[in-house]
Amino acid sequence: MTNVAPVKWAQRSDSIYVTICLPDVTDEKIELGTNSLDFKGKSNGKDYECHLEFLRTVKKDGSVWKVLPRSIQILLKKEEEDTGFWERLLKDKQLEKTNVKVDWDRYVDEDEEESNPNFDMSNLEGGM
Repeated sequence: MTNVAPVKWAQRSDSIYVTICLPDVTDEKIELGTNSLDFKGKSNGKDYECHLEFLRTVKKDGSVWKVLPRSIQILLKKEEEDTGFWERLLKDKQLEKTNVKVDWDRYVDEDEEESNPNFDMSNLEGGM
């Protein structure tokens, strides 16, 4: 039986930060498309997967991810940087309510973005 991987997200006007909250992931497979992200992997002997169909498109070039001991960190570049903040991450509202949470540690309000314009990228250095 495959479990749904827990996901958190935050954004800036030009990018999306997605965290797959699983420790010690092995056999990971991540496929990024312009409008979706597919993940499969193992954590603590259990199989996990998730399929995220984004509300809008992202750039494959410039997007990076890295498998860390406690999670998988993914930085996605928005295709249309001038569209500002997305109202949600996924095209399917119901799926987002059950499978995706806001990453309050990285959350910045739209009107506060100028004082904190970038994500902490130190975890992604040397990423994919």
